[in-house]
Amino acid sequence: MKHLKLGLFGLCAIVLCGATGCTDNNSQPIDGTVFSTHYIQKYTQAQTLTIRTMPDEGCVKLLIDGKHITHHDETAFRDLYTQYGDTDFNGYLVPYTMQAVATEFTSIDVTCDRAFDPAHPAGSSLADLVTLAGASAYPYLQSGYTASFDWRTAPADYRFEEEPVAHYGSGFSPVNNRLDALSPDDLRLLDPTLYLRFKTSPAQTGTYLFTVTMTCAERTISQTFPLTF
Repeated sequence: MKHLKLGLFGLCAIVLCGATGCTDNNSQPIDGTVFSTHYIQKYTQAQTLTIRTMPDEGCVKLLIDGKHITHHDETAFRDLYTQYGDTDFNGYLVPYTMQAVATEFTSIDVTCDRAFDPAHPAGSSLADLVTLAGASAYPYLQSGYTASFDWRTAPADYRFEEEPVAHYGSGFSPVNNRLDALSPDDLRLLDPTLYLRFKTSPAQTGTYLFTVTMTCAERTISQTFPLTF
């Protein structure tokens, strides 16, 4: 049976700030960029969750999708950028590269259809065994656009074979913790691409069926996926 690699895994994010031409407030514009007073150019109201297993990288990739809100929906877009204080970015961006999930999740959980180990019977939470690796724009906006992050210095969970991987925009900060240690603030304004990593293997080898559930005040979205250890 194929075994899941549990070491460091790679991360390929949707947005490459340096590669796509994101500039800070004081930089000169790069070809293909436009001036924007807002850092987030596209919001997603979460409706669906797609999962892709990446056993060679030792992780599971989550893609959040749903209704997209941009400046074309003027009222809804204004409500969101006002809510998060994203009104004074005043920099240059490649159109629609900076996107975030508007749905404010309160938790992410993973369960299994069979016992994972003696301490985790079938159907119980595995939140203490699974780590999230994602990125949030919330700290950047709350700081008034000062809390940027250099993804060349990304934590180990964002690297593969000791090399830095493709990164999120510099206005996104790592959200990297066990699922049971995440706070609601950690889950605000997430980039729609997230990764989960199992910290340990189950007691027995084989194929397991997992369910990921993301919960917000109004509803939950969930998806199942098989994984072989």
